[in-house]
Amino acid sequence: MDEILETLKILRETLENSPAIPVWDKVLLDREKLMELIEKLDKSIPQEFYEAKKIIENNERIINRAYMEAEEIIKQAQKEAEILVSNNKITLEAQKRAEEIINNAKKEAEEVKKEMEAYIENLLSKVEDLLKREIELIRKCKSEL
Repeated sequence: MDEILETLKILRETLENSPAIPVWDKVLLDREKLMELIEKLDKSIPQEFYEAKKIIENNERIINRAYMEAEEIIKQAQKEAEILVSNNKITLEAQKRAEEIINNAKKEAEEVKKEMEAYIENLLSKVEDLLKREIELIRKCKSEL
């Protein structure tokens, strides 16, 4: 965090000390120096931001995989149900078992979905808190300009 503040201070000083073009109220900037400072800021960003970004990018893939697994369980349950139903002696038992399998598959899919949503909600809250702190820091630095 100190490194970010120090880099922002240097960036501010660079802008303040840059030669001015009075007619347009503009300044000339050293592109190379500014790029160095931007790269330094980029390297100073906490690793949690990058980790959060990866997790958010992967959440959709994880949820889709859970749904695919749930669909596969349901398909397998339906296949098992068809096989059981074809046997005349255990038709009623097969129907009951098929319903249980389908219900269990749906429950498992719903549980996976709820767990992922809770996990993602928790992670997004952490990212939101981090971003709020960083935005507040940026506003503070900006107000000092």
